[in-house]
Amino acid sequence: MSGLQGAADAIAGTPVLDDALLGELEPFGATFLVELVDTFETQVGILVRDVHVALAAADTGALHRAAHTLKGSAASIGASRCSAAAAAVDRAGQEGDLEGAAGVASGLASLGSAAVAALRARVRELPE
Repeated sequence: MSGLQGAADAIAGTPVLDDALLGELEPFGATFLVELVDTFETQVGILVRDVHVALAAADTGALHRAAHTLKGSAASIGASRCSAAAAAVDRAGQEGDLEGAAGVASGLASLGSAAVAALRARVRELPE
């Protein structure tokens, strides 16, 4: 199994959301979580763009910064699958496998969007 296929399988097996973490965030209330999701949505767009710019420039340092930041941002809000994909991009870039990083990075925007949609649905279930 190639490293890229192994990463893809691991990402696909990761839940979209981390229910335990979201359970810890829910007591802060729906209004707070809406603001958090809005901020995350903005960050995802910027960081995914930064990943692709870094890949196009073959800049492994910039790739690491963008992918690592996206991994942390996604993990902190419970977007597990997006975080796993960003971690795989970061790892491939650190190993010098820009082709593998680009393969995983091609799905980052859709994983970010899926996470935002799932987070918004979860927040809608909360009492105001």
